[in-house]
Amino acid sequence: MFPAHVLCASCSRGIFRRFKRFLGVCLEEYLVSGDRAKPIDLKLAKVALTEDEIFREMDLELSQIFKKEDARRLAAKILDLLMKIKEASQGSVAKTLQVSESAVSRILDKLEDYALVRREWHGQEKIVRANF
Repeated sequence: MFPAHVLCASCSRGIFRRFKRFLGVCLEEYLVSGDRAKPIDLKLAKVALTEDEIFREMDLELSQIFKKEDARRLAAKILDLLMKIKEASQGSVAKTLQVSESAVSRILDKLEDYALVRREWHGQEKIVRANF
């Protein structure tokens, strides 16, 4: 493997199909760059694996989990928020996104079923963390 595989593995969250795709994106970037003297390294992977590329993959996965577009949008907003802040109480996620706690809870139930988030009780509140 080349050093970029570490970033590809991290971004893929262990989903082999996504890992292969991200490796392919890195190889494509390497071939397009035309500079065979440069290694396929973490720097190249960071250029190739843009936020847009990762969100495109996330949208594909969410479309398989959530059939309704509104639910898919809310799930994407929740995951985006968790990627930025790392963890939050379930109530603060709902408050930040200005949606009901019950709607957030339903989305988090499904996201947890697919191992995209983890929830743990801390005292009286559930703390949510992105699982990637």
